[in-house]
Amino acid sequence: MSTSAKTAKHRHTDHPDVLPAGVAQGVRDLLEDTPRGAHILGTFPTAVYLSVRESAGGAARTRVFALLTADAIRLPCGLVLGVPSSRICLPDLVNAGPVVLGGGALRLGPHTVTGARTLHTRMVVDGAPLAGQIAEAGARLRAIERARSGLPGLDLPGLLAPALRGRREAQRVSRELVGRGPGLTPAGDDVLAGFLVAATAFRLDTDMLLDAVLDRAIGRTPDLSAQLLRHAGAGEGLPQVQTLLTVLTAARPIGPALDAVLRIGHSSGYALASGVHAAAALAHNAARHRRTVRPSPSTGRRGS
Repeated sequence: MSTSAKTAKHRHTDHPDVLPAGVAQGVRDLLEDTPRGAHILGTFPTAVYLSVRESAGGAARTRVFALLTADAIRLPCGLVLGVPSSRICLPDLVNAGPVVLGGGALRLGPHTVTGARTLHTRMVVDGAPLAGQIAEAGARLRAIERARSGLPGLDLPGLLAPALRGRREAQRVSRELVGRGPGLTPAGDDVLAGFLVAATAFRLDTDMLLDAVLDRAIGRTPDLSAQLLRHAGAGEGLPQVQTLLTVLTAARPIGPALDAVLRIGHSSGYALASGVHAAAALAHNAARHRRTVRPSPSTGRRGS
């Protein structure tokens, strides 16, 4: 075995006993809760997906979180290590012994991942999206082959707008999109995640749609995707989406921010961006409507 091969083997198997991690704010409660065994859902070079069972409103549900390397996509359900995948082997780490989450740490056999800091994943915007930015983003998205999203030909603003106004329409949209497409995060779910996180950031009322989506997701979409939809409904998303939301509200070049979202996954980025764009279009229309509806001069005056 060469010296370089020995170095690589040593790098991938001899992990520190204590590994500090950044903890996404949406899973900090899991880390601090009573210790419980975790089930491994999937293992990849940059991410390990795990689940625990918990009781919510008297009903048991599966809750998913991820252990991520520094070069992974920074999911809003993640514990993010400070080292890249080139310096740590996640499969070796999670196979080192029983996996237990809680009591302030994630324990993997002899290894302990601690929550060194909180990662703020809630999307924040200042102001409404601008018409020019929405138009440019829409033009760029339309120029991309529809096959990449797995959702060809859908008028997303037209489809999603009624879902914000009525429960029946929200249920119809959830039937149309939840679980639609292959993979750990189907394209339909990615569209909904992008829409929900952006609509929440732009202060649109998503309660009916979110309820319908989460009800529909039970048993009909992968657990990881259902978890990401819950985070999106709470306004928690990816850093790339935060940047795109910020650029949509400012007179800045939109290309770099949109391209960063489009690079996420194989087709997830396009679906996410399409959902964000639909929410931005509806938020812009809502803001324009509020500006044009002026109160009458007598509004707010008390009778004599």
